[in-house]
Amino acid sequence: MNLIDGHHQSINHIENLSNEIFYEIFDYLNGCAINQAFENLNHRFQQFLQSPSLLLKLRINSQSNELYMHYKRTINFNQHQILSINLLTVNRDIGIIITSPINSSFTRLKSLTLNGIESDILLLLLSHLASLPRLFSLLIFQWIKLDELSDCYVLILNLPKLKYLKFFVNENQPPNVTVSLPIPAYQPVSRIEFLVIDHPCTSQDLSNIISYTPHLSRLYVTRQLTIKENFPISFPLSNLTKLSFDLPSISFDEFERIISKIDAKLKVLRLCIMFDNRAYLDARRWEQLILYYLPGLEKFYFKYFDFIAQNLETQRHSEFFTILNRTSMDT
Repeated sequence: MNLIDGHHQSINHIENLSNEIFYEIFDYLNGCAINQAFENLNHRFQQFLQSPSLLLKLRINSQSNELYMHYKRTINFNQHQILSINLLTVNRDIGIIITSPINSSFTRLKSLTLNGIESDILLLLLSHLASLPRLFSLLIFQWIKLDELSDCYVLILNLPKLKYLKFFVNENQPPNVTVSLPIPAYQPVSRIEFLVIDHPCTSQDLSNIISYTPHLSRLYVTRQLTIKENFPISFPLSNLTKLSFDLPSISFDEFERIISKIDAKLKVLRLCIMFDNRAYLDARRWEQLILYYLPGLEKFYFKYFDFIAQNLETQRHSEFFTILNRTSMDT
C-alpha cells in the first residue's frame, strides 16, 4: 500500500521498489540465496529473476546442503546470467557434481574461484574452461599436495580470454615436481596480464610459465623461489611494469641475478625479505642495481625482517634509506 502526503510518496511494500534498486541490492547477495528467497514470491519476481540484465554471483559451500540444492537449480536454469562462481568443496562426490556442468553455456561467466577441489576433478574442470567465451579471472586455492602442477598450467595457459590468474598451493617445501611446459609453437597464446604465483617454484619454473605470457604487466611471486644452476638467459617481459617478490630465503646475489635477467621497464618494485641477510641493507649495492637495471623505477616498497640485537648497526639502516632517496630523486 502507498501512503501519499502532499507531494511526497512513501513506499511500504518491497514490490514497489524499482528494478534498478533490486539490481543494486542483489549485487551484494549470493545468487543462490536470491533464487531461494524470491523465485516463488510472485509473477513479477519470477520474470525479474529470468531477466538477462540480472547477473548472479554464486558462492557455494558443499557442506551447506540446502544452498547446494539451490546452486544446482541456479546453474541448470540461469547459466546465461551467472557472472562469477566462488566454489568451496571438501566432498569428492559433490565436487564432481557441481563442477561438471560448467561449460560453454555459461556465456557471461567472468570470474571463477576454486577452493579445495581434488586434483583430478580440477584437471577435468580446467579442460572444459577453454570453451568459456568471457572467463577473465581464475583463482585456484589447493589445500592438498598437487603433483599435477604442470598439467594444470598447460590447461590454464591455453585459456583464450584469461587475464588474471592466482594459483595458491598449500605447500611450503621446495617443489619436488617442476613446472614442465612444452615450448610454445610460434606465438604464446596466453593473454594473462596479472599473475600471482603463490606456491614454491624454481627459477626455471618461473621462466617456463612466463614464456607463455607476453602480455604480462604485473607479476607477484609470493612464496619460496629456488634458483637453479640452469638459470634462463633472460625473462622476456617487455610489458611488465609491476613486480612483487616475497622471498623468505634467497640471498641478495640471487635476487640481483633475477633482476639483471628481467628484460622489462619496471615502474614499481615490491620486495619482502624474511631472511637474516644483511646484504639487503647494503645501500651501495642497491644504488648500483637500481641505476643500472631499473632506471625507470618510480616506486620501491621494501620490507626486511631481522633479529634485533644490542649491537644492531642502525647507521647502516640510515645510510640505506638516504641513498635510496637520492637514487629515487635522480631517476
